[in-house]
Amino acid sequence: MYRPIKIYKYLDGGSCQVHFVTHGASRRFARATRDESLLREVHPAPRVFRVPAPIPHDLIPALVNRLRGRRSVEKPRDSRESRDAKLSSAPESATPLSDSGQPKGGKAGGAYQRFAMRAYFPDHLFLWGLLAAVRCVWLQFRYGYDVVYTTSYPESAHLPGFVLSALGIPWVVDYRYGGPLWIKKLAGYPKTAARDARDLRYQRRVLRRADFVVAQSEQIRDEFCRVFGLDRAATHVVPSGFDESDFSGAESRPAPFAKTDGEVHLLHLGAMEGMTAADRQALIASLNRLHGGLAARGRRLVMHAIGSDVLDGGRHPEAPRFEYRRHGTVVHKDLPPYLFTADCFLISTITTASGSDAITGFIPGKLWEYVRARRPVLLTGPKDAVWSVLEHQRAGLDLDDASAAGSLPDRLIDAMQSVPRAGVDVHQYSWEARAAALQQVFTSVHRSRATAPEGAPIG
Repeated sequence: MYRPIKIYKYLDGGSCQVHFVTHGASRRFARATRDESLLREVHPAPRVFRVPAPIPHDLIPALVNRLRGRRSVEKPRDSRESRDAKLSSAPESATPLSDSGQPKGGKAGGAYQRFAMRAYFPDHLFLWGLLAAVRCVWLQFRYGYDVVYTTSYPESAHLPGFVLSALGIPWVVDYRYGGPLWIKKLAGYPKTAARDARDLRYQRRVLRRADFVVAQSEQIRDEFCRVFGLDRAATHVVPSGFDESDFSGAESRPAPFAKTDGEVHLLHLGAMEGMTAADRQALIASLNRLHGGLAARGRRLVMHAIGSDVLDGGRHPEAPRFEYRRHGTVVHKDLPPYLFTADCFLISTITTASGSDAITGFIPGKLWEYVRARRPVLLTGPKDAVWSVLEHQRAGLDLDDASAAGSLPDRLIDAMQSVPRAGVDVHQYSWEARAAALQQVFTSVHRSRATAPEGAPIG
């Protein structure tokens, strides 16, 4: 995981030793990008224990669809059914899959949904979580950890914390998001009221059982304290950050894409997971208006997407009128040249697709790289935690402000000149600063700090 390894990189190696427990090989992750540089750049190299990750949700729906497809082939057909069958390229076409892979429609789909709501607890990675808990017990008896640190997503990552906490090991829980308080879908299905209540009870137990809770923003901490009755003194805010070593010398490296006079290059990193199709349509419309305003001033907008195709290839009623370039996946250490070549950035705080309309305090991790690169940032979505940071950095522009839409092109052009020169401190957002904050948390929960041996491991 990117957050834990960056924290490890800047922990005081003389006062703590860290072991990682994470997932092993799985079909789900077979095509994921592997960034080996994350481990190569940390010293000493940590011990990493990989636990098998069998995921029923990757197997059961495909099996159900295959069985239903075979039955549809074997079922006697009349002449019309036979003619229709010739139009189908595969038996599985009789049972289409949704984006998450579950069986769709009919009794089988409903049965699988009911099965998922009952069996996938605390989420569809529960088998990995249980195996990780067993592995951690064995590791505890072998190494004798002083602190266990668990971080989610997934919620199953907290199962080892329950087990080691029962053995008397202080437990630090890190929520990189709002957990079940935010997420109202499971395996692609909207949660039932009973399942949502069950997940919230689980989250309450995690948060209250832990010795210390870490949240990503003040708003998330406030919600945790209000909803789950936490003691504010036992919570701490440690957002993610940027790695200064990735930016060292990056401005002198070759530009990764070409620029010509009059172009305004807008860059987006990663995914926009909280956006629905309607949200993307609205975003394209806003960017088209910005492009039109820039064109009236002798400029044109060029948008770059690194990672996901955030505009869905322009497959919307209102297609992008600006140029749209995709660059595929780029590992973190190679991002700074893209950031320094761009003129401005795009960030979304929209969370509609999560199924909840009450989310506050959401901070996409890309924010910190944006802040370090010192460029204006166009924001779409709610203006809470992210907007507070951008205002403090004097770098934010509201893409959704209809009343100021006509002046946005001028303000963006002005910001492209003024933001890089703004004399503001960004070190507070670095991984080095975040690691120092978390090390204080680990130290504060250590049950016998005065007598702990040097290099006592944290697992």
